[in-house]
Amino acid sequence: MRRKALFLAAAVFALILAGCGGGDGGSTPQVFVSEALSDQGVDGFISQDVVGTLTLFPALTSGFISVGVDPFTFTEDRGFLDFPLVGKVPANAIVTYAFVEIFVNRIQVPPVPILIDLVEFTPPLITTDFFRSPPIPFLGPVATQGPVIIPLSAAGGPPVVIDVTSLVQLAIDRGDQTFQIRLFLDTFTAAGTIEIDDAAAEFAPLLHVEYL
Repeated sequence: MRRKALFLAAAVFALILAGCGGGDGGSTPQVFVSEALSDQGVDGFISQDVVGTLTLFPALTSGFISVGVDPFTFTEDRGFLDFPLVGKVPANAIVTYAFVEIFVNRIQVPPVPILIDLVEFTPPLITTDFFRSPPIPFLGPVATQGPVIIPLSAAGGPPVVIDVTSLVQLAIDRGDQTFQIRLFLDTFTAAGTIEIDDAAAEFAPLLHVEYL
């Protein structure tokens, strides 16, 4: 139901834009809309405990993505989402708006500020993808944006919409086959976690792209 409502709203918006020509007979470029669920077979999160031990939790087995630092154990979780681009958005697309929509199951120490890395990795995830910089083997960010503030009201509430327009455009310009992001707690925040639903398709993370 949620997916259909989103698509219909976007389609109506695109039709309105297409029909708004100027008085001189000009026309507005057609806006196309693409939506894709994240690939649960690639999604997951990686935890690092206080002694440095890394553990990988695939979304296929966990059913959720954890992001943040636990206020009691101080274990840090970094989440990864993978969305298809090939067959969804043309390689020469000009992105006018893009967002990732997530449902939050629970939240600790709200509000939780989240940073988002655009990354590129070959599945499956490995534990050292947790790291953003050397000397340990790492998965460096292509670009970073944020923080995105996740409020208490997000827990069990309506979906959270995160603008990723610039990151999607960069991924397309680079020729990336997929849109891959890493989510982690803002480094200026001591603790706080969110749990993102990644189980049933109805509530799984979704990438929405509007493009010319």
